[in-house]
Amino acid sequence: MRARHVCASSSSSSSSSFRHRRHDTLRLHFLAVAVYVMTASSAVSLPRQRTSPPKQKQHLFRDVADSPFAGAGARTLRDPSWSVVPSVSSAASNSQFHSATRGFFIHGRIMKSKKGSPCRVRSALIPSSPAGGNPIFGKEEKRGGRPNPFNKKVNQEIVASRCPEEVMGIVNENFDRLNHINVITAVHRIAKLNREWLKEIKIRDLAIQRLRNKTEMLFEGQYPISIFYKSLEQRQFEWDRLIEKLESQSNLHDGRGITSMLWSFATLQHHPNHETMNNLIHRLHECCSSLSSQGITNSLWSLVKLQYRPDADLMESILDRILDLRKQWSPQCVSNTLWALATLEYNALGSKGFIQNVEDELVEKLKFFKPQELSNTFWAFARLQYKPSDIFLAKVNSRLVACMGFLKPQELSNILWSYAKLDTAPTNSTLNALQDQAVAEIRLFKPQAISNTMWAIAKLQIRPKTKLLHAVEEACAQSMSSFSMQNLQNVLWAYATLNLPHSDLLIKKSQTYVYYNARNLMPADVANQLWSAAVLSWKIEDRVVRVLQHRALESIGLFTSQELANTLWGLGTLSYRPIPLFLAKFEEQLVNVIDTFKVCEVLSVMAGFSRLALTPSNKCFKVLRTFVEARFEEFSPGHI
Repeated sequence: MRARHVCASSSSSSSSSFRHRRHDTLRLHFLAVAVYVMTASSAVSLPRQRTSPPKQKQHLFRDVADSPFAGAGARTLRDPSWSVVPSVSSAASNSQFHSATRGFFIHGRIMKSKKGSPCRVRSALIPSSPAGGNPIFGKEEKRGGRPNPFNKKVNQEIVASRCPEEVMGIVNENFDRLNHINVITAVHRIAKLNREWLKEIKIRDLAIQRLRNKTEMLFEGQYPISIFYKSLEQRQFEWDRLIEKLESQSNLHDGRGITSMLWSFATLQHHPNHETMNNLIHRLHECCSSLSSQGITNSLWSLVKLQYRPDADLMESILDRILDLRKQWSPQCVSNTLWALATLEYNALGSKGFIQNVEDELVEKLKFFKPQELSNTFWAFARLQYKPSDIFLAKVNSRLVACMGFLKPQELSNILWSYAKLDTAPTNSTLNALQDQAVAEIRLFKPQAISNTMWAIAKLQIRPKTKLLHAVEEACAQSMSSFSMQNLQNVLWAYATLNLPHSDLLIKKSQTYVYYNARNLMPADVANQLWSAAVLSWKIEDRVVRVLQHRALESIGLFTSQELANTLWGLGTLSYRPIPLFLAKFEEQLVNVIDTFKVCEVLSVMAGFSRLALTPSNKCFKVLRTFVEARFEEFSPGHI
């Protein structure tokens, strides 16, 4: 009995101890989850030594026997941007704390990168050298022009990193010993891993600060630890320091390094200063003859994104290099290059027959183009105002029919827009396929795509299918709030130009939108709204007409001759008598721009006065009569 009693007592004591340990473990795991969320985007300070990714899930907490604080019951947090050490007196400054503990840092955590793969768990207790050197690799030495082993190893670690925080940890630890290749590799790797990283860390820092305050209140006095994490200012300082070093080393890079630097800046939306940009462009010009086709494409794409317009000499060198590499062209490189030239609005038509050479080279390669590549290439031709040959257009038509089911809304609208700009209608089979594809994908169309599609159809004088009209009206009604004023006016212009049937819902939605967004009306929008309503015989609400007149008064000095003519003709056709102030300002602007009027525009103005039963002022009438007498020969018998 005694033995059994002892066993029972021992079992009870063991159970009680187990419960206490379990409660401690639950508290620690709760803190671990909170800290993990708080540091989802924090910059890290990682050691050089790399361990292979863990095959099994590891705990975020562990005891470190070698830690100088292990005897004090310290627990270390395996997170790259947190140092968990025994709590210090509140009177001790942060600088004193870091000075006393700078020799020991605990790193490592599990997190998700942009592609969803876990970052490496890196955990070690690394003593840092007081002089800033590396205790493992020693001093940096050069060996007869060969790559330095230290910098080579650092570059390998940067390339193998799986998240931007891991890259910044490597950079911060070895900053003073990084060469120009390490720096550009780090920036390029960050840009490739997460293009929105700089924005994300700023947004998440606010959540981190709130969660940190709440966590400290929950655990205050229960555990002898203090948590220090990098603030937003510290992260920004580290990033600015890296960029400053990168910009100072721009003269050391070859063509590949320059293109990588430009691509990284453009991807991260970092606009370098004027001096740095000039140095990069100068180096790009010097290395242009050694660039690959991919390097040229990336450089042009970067210049577009950085909103930098290169000079003619650089563009001539780039075009010559592109032609030299014509046998190495891939569809993506060609389409992106043409897209960049068109976006930069560089007139390549007179540059040694560049576009003609590109067309000749692409005729046999169009069958390998993907929908986006085909769309970009055709759009670039239209933007550059270059009309390709009939053979090229036939190849485009056949390729469009072959990949029609894979066209996205923007690609489809761009192709139709390109046909309209080139004043070339697609074949009937291609047109029918394009309309059917638009109906199938109409729910995915953005307002800009809807606007471009309808504008192109009207410009080509093509009467769309009834099912396409119903789909467009439904899409406009559902997403009218997302339309810009120009998008809406393009759709209304298309309906009026083709005199298409329309529903009352489209009329009501468009008028409501115009009334509540009148401040965004431009002179062309005012004129087009009145002209379209007059052609389609809409009944415009009185409040909308008043808003249009008041908006026209505010910008009457910007009205062109066509906008003046369409405005007065629309008011006359709709039988809306303008207010006296608007009429006086209208006549004043007409007198100022009478020299730019065409015959048809003067006839529209005279028809507007006639339908409104208004007599123009003496000055206005005199100007109109002088115009008719001077250009009477241009009037047809029908006009007279």
